[in-house]
Amino acid sequence: AIPPPIPSTPPTSPPAPRSGWVPYRKKTKDQIVREERLALAAKALLVPDPSPRPAETRDLINWRAVMRAPLEEVVECIQCRGMHYMLAQRIQRVLRRVEAERNGELSLEFLRDCPTDVARGYLLSMEGYGVKTVSCILLLALYRADFPVDVNVGRIMARLGWVPLETEEALEELSQYAPEPAVYTFLRERLNSFGLQTLFELHYHMITLGKVFCEKRTPNCAACPLRDMCEYASSGGKRQQKENDR
Repeated sequence: AIPPPIPSTPPTSPPAPRSGWVPYRKKTKDQIVREERLALAAKALLVPDPSPRPAETRDLINWRAVMRAPLEEVVECIQCRGMHYMLAQRIQRVLRRVEAERNGELSLEFLRDCPTDVARGYLLSMEGYGVKTVSCILLLALYRADFPVDVNVGRIMARLGWVPLETEEALEELSQYAPEPAVYTFLRERLNSFGLQTLFELHYHMITLGKVFCEKRTPNCAACPLRDMCEYASSGGKRQQKENDR
């Protein structure tokens, strides 16, 4: 006997979304980082300012006058810096934010009593504050263990061999150097166990080394005091090759 045919079922349409239903969207990495920083900033704002404020931390600048000054006056004060209009606007916006968040006070002294990760999160939530700027504030103003890294420090560290590179050829190709955030993360895990005095000196020596010897395009390896321990110099740095060819 032939079995009866199985009746075909009409295709079913997906159920209609519920009223007010919003499809789930996975947060981007930038969104997650921003939310984490804002959460740390909220914790920081719960910390009161030290009272009375120590004399050695008194401001030498009248920040309220800066905040209220015409933009052109602020621009004139910083015009040698470059991008002065953008920076002047940003300075005044940051000051207005601090005033609003601190009930009229123009002070970040409360950060001295915050845990380092909370202080870092608050500063990173400020407009225009990047990782290097925040590291400078933490190390040089709040005396916390941190090591500022910019593109110049990253270049020097890579040439010395303190930061791993993908290939030996990357020593000559600046575009293949690790980006600043990656270098900062790599060095932070290794350098932040040093004492503050060591971090201060290393920071200033890196600046001097980059300006005097380890320039971007024409590093003077032959005169560099670190040439004997530098992978870039050992592999025949450009300026050193010219000196040897004479």
